[in-house]
Amino acid sequence: MAKVNIPVDLGSVQEAKPVPAGKYDLTIASVEETKSQKGFPQLVVSIGIDAHPEAPNLRHYVSLPSAGDEKAEMKALFLKRFMQGFNIPHEGMSFDTDDFPGARASL
Repeated sequence: MAKVNIPVDLGSVQEAKPVPAGKYDLTIASVEETKSQKGFPQLVVSIGIDAHPEAPNLRHYVSLPSAGDEKAEMKALFLKRFMQGFNIPHEGMSFDTDDFPGARASL
C-alpha cells in the first residue's frame, strides 16, 4: 500500500462544537429549493451563528404550503414566522429566495 501525503495536519483538525442553548445572532448563509422525501416543496436553509465560527451551521428545513396539502395552513404559519424572524420581505403569495442569504435574526 502506498503512503499518501496531504497538505493538512490531521492531528490539529477539531470537531465543530455546538453552542449552549440561548439566544444568538444568526445569519442565513444559503438557501436551496428542494422536495421532501414525500415530494412536497421545501427550502433547506443553512444558518450560521454569528460570533461562533467554531459552531457548525444549522440546517433548517422550511416546508412550503402546496395545493392539496392538508398541512398547508400550518406550513404557511411556520413559513411566515421564519420570514418575519429574519425580516425577509414577503407579500401576499410570493417571496424571493434571493432575499434569504445574508438575512439576520436574533433568536
